[in-house]
Amino acid sequence: MAAAGKDAPKSEAKPEAKGDAKGGAKPEASAKEKERRRGADQMLRHKILIVSNEPAMRRSLKRLMTATGAVTEFINDLSKLPESAPSLLCVDLRSASAPKLKDVERVFPDVRLIAIVGVQDFGQMVECLRLARCGSVITYDDHFEPEDFIITVTKLLHGQVFGLQKYFPWGVTLYNMEIGSYEDKIKALDVLNAYAELAGARGPVRDRMALVAEELIINGMYHAPVDPTGKPLYRHMSRKDLTTLTFDRKVRVACASNGQHFAVAVRDAYGSLDKDTVVKFLSKGTQKSLEPEQRESGAGLGLVTALKNASKLVFNLAPGAGAEVVALFDLDLLAQGRNGVRSVHIFTERRKPGQPLLSGPQAALAPETVRTSMAPLVAGALAVVLIIFGIVGVVRKLNEAPPASVHEEVPLAEGQTKEVPLRVGNSDLKLKIERKGDNFVITSQ
Repeated sequence: MAAAGKDAPKSEAKPEAKGDAKGGAKPEASAKEKERRRGADQMLRHKILIVSNEPAMRRSLKRLMTATGAVTEFINDLSKLPESAPSLLCVDLRSASAPKLKDVERVFPDVRLIAIVGVQDFGQMVECLRLARCGSVITYDDHFEPEDFIITVTKLLHGQVFGLQKYFPWGVTLYNMEIGSYEDKIKALDVLNAYAELAGARGPVRDRMALVAEELIINGMYHAPVDPTGKPLYRHMSRKDLTTLTFDRKVRVACASNGQHFAVAVRDAYGSLDKDTVVKFLSKGTQKSLEPEQRESGAGLGLVTALKNASKLVFNLAPGAGAEVVALFDLDLLAQGRNGVRSVHIFTERRKPGQPLLSGPQAALAPETVRTSMAPLVAGALAVVLIIFGIVGVVRKLNEAPPASVHEEVPLAEGQTKEVPLRVGNSDLKLKIERKGDNFVITSQ
């Protein structure tokens, strides 16, 4: 071994001896470490800059951001900004020492912004949304929802914004309806109300849900349609005349519930709604105290109704192609009388100019060429599912384990009512099923 060392050139022998003597890493090991680090950075390729001086929130958001495939960098204020621009900027506006919006506006002006607020201050929410770069305002308090933050960041980073399914975990079933006339709207509202009741929503809460759903559907049916030049098609018509119209490009309504949240999504096929219009209408409700109202009318006031009654409001926009408004209701908070939005999101679909929305969740935005009735949906599969939900809901109220399987075929003629007996544990129950036109009404006894 000594002879071999002598034969080797001195320039090669010295670095090896020096590295071994100090116990440092060899050049080869250092290269491997850099390669490993480069692989990790590629996996977490997005960077989110969060401006906050609260340790608890910083720890919480750092864990959440890993789920989005992003690395997180924190700074206490705007005085120590990184040299490179992040993928997203998130600013905590809850404290008196928080940055001012006018200062935030100058920081990385091309980077999209998420604003964090501490109370349901609707005026502050609207002021944040007025910034062209800000499309999301989230309340951070004892009822902060980590899932909302993860969904928001993921949609902003990847640009796929449409779809109610993003707000529910895998396994939750979504129900869809198409509305092409005033009669279809009435049927859809009946279905939504029955489903909300079976999902556990109380009477006053269901009333708020129905009010919001109706306003959003009306916006989609009568205010969204425009001609090729962008001129509204039906603004000149009275509401009575509007009830006689039928539509080829139908409004699509989806609903879902996971026991804690109930959601309604309304999607049109025109895309006449943009962020400026949304903010303009939302500014009509800039009072700080969000009190629910019984009824509002007029263009845009339906959005204020949604803000005052829903827990979360999401606008998914594809200008010229379609718009989807999602209203989510936290059943627990609403039961406690805690009304009003806790977060507002306005997302715009990122796509190339002229690119049609014909794949993925956006496919549903394409103009309809075949007119179909929603009656089979309401009277068929959804009615059977509602029966199952009714049974499970009754079982939950009794605090007993649900049956392993439920099967009952109930033929019903128009106007007919039947009672279905059901035994759960030691309890005898009855489900009353009544057919009213294309709808089935299920109540427990």
